[in-house]
Amino acid sequence: MFLLKRGLLEHILFCIIDSGCTSRDVLQSYFDLLGELMKFNIDAFKRFNKYVNTPEKFQTFLTQINSSLVDSNMLVRCITLSLDRFESQTEDVKVVEVLSECCLLSYMAKVENRLAFLFRLVNIINVQTLTQ
Repeated sequence: MFLLKRGLLEHILFCIIDSGCTSRDVLQSYFDLLGELMKFNIDAFKRFNKYVNTPEKFQTFLTQINSSLVDSNMLVRCITLSLDRFESQTEDVKVVEVLSECCLLSYMAKVENRLAFLFRLVNIINVQTLTQ
């Protein structure tokens, strides 16, 4: 919460969506840090939704994830695990509100989208291309 209140999430999203960053190493760091900030944190998903407030920004975000799936896999797993936890907390009004409003959670709640990520993640790495 300390880092969220200081605007770190918005800064990372700016770097991923608006800065035009193309360095895979830098993007991986942004994705990893974003995953750690958002994991199981309903307030972080709420802030994400406030920043990514247009279909164009959301599509740019998804494009960045999909074009660097190896680098963004920790974030994808974080979103999926968080969604699973939030779906079991339906008695919490705040969670229900964010689940219904957050474009990222709504996108990942669709089974076909999760299966597409799973399929790509399983097939993107093979023994010949695996490094440390």
